[in-house]
Amino acid sequence: VTSLQFTFMECKSLTTAPEIPDSVTNMGWTFQGCTALTTAPTIPESVTGMVHTFYSCDALTGTIELNAANLSYYTDCFRARTKAITLTGSCPLLTELAKTGPNVTVAS
Repeated sequence: VTSLQFTFMECKSLTTAPEIPDSVTNMGWTFQGCTALTTAPTIPESVTGMVHTFYSCDALTGTIELNAANLSYYTDCFRARTKAITLTGSCPLLTELAKTGPNVTVAS
């Protein structure tokens, strides 16, 4: 599996995201609109696209580990959500990702 694009989009009952395989490169719109999602998966190093991935995930909270080393597409990844989340991991774009939505910070 290399793409999870649109896989769980608008899934209103999903509360915990499944583990993301190391082969996945595209996570665009994967969890968009999953309003019950409270726990995000660790994002593997292989991921290069996260456009709208957690858009409108209103219940999402806690810490998200992002290890995407070559992430290049991440527009509105965390837009339109309300709870506080913290980004951690080895992704060089954590600060830029935090700017894609409200209440998103980077662990210090």
